[in-house]
Amino acid sequence: MNTIFVSGHLGKDAHVKVQENGYLLTFKMAHSEEWKDNNGIEHAHITWWTVSKKYDTNPKQILSQLQEGSKVLVKGEPSMKHLDVNGKVNLNCSIKGENIHILSSQPAELVAAHNEKWNAAEVLAS
Repeated sequence: MNTIFVSGHLGKDAHVKVQENGYLLTFKMAHSEEWKDNNGIEHAHITWWTVSKKYDTNPKQILSQLQEGSKVLVKGEPSMKHLDVNGKVNLNCSIKGENIHILSSQPAELVAAHNEKWNAAEVLAS
């Protein structure tokens, strides 16, 4: 299994689907990169990731913190698929989340409460 760490901002609020064997938390996250080439020209690229993580119990506490614009760090197993749509190659990037760490969210007191409850090495490792 490959493992990656990706940080970014949520494009929309996260949502939960109830399944037979638990709950599935999902959200879309934008990861941006900026760089200068050898000629000094600035470039930027945004990669959208679909993140999903299974829970045995309802993850309503973290769900309330994963709002549009929240910054998160996700550790998990990547999956990338190239889709050819009408001659255009698109990249579909997803992560099967293992750990989700909230770096910033609204309101700030929820982030403080979350970070006190979970240490960085064990963030939501359920």
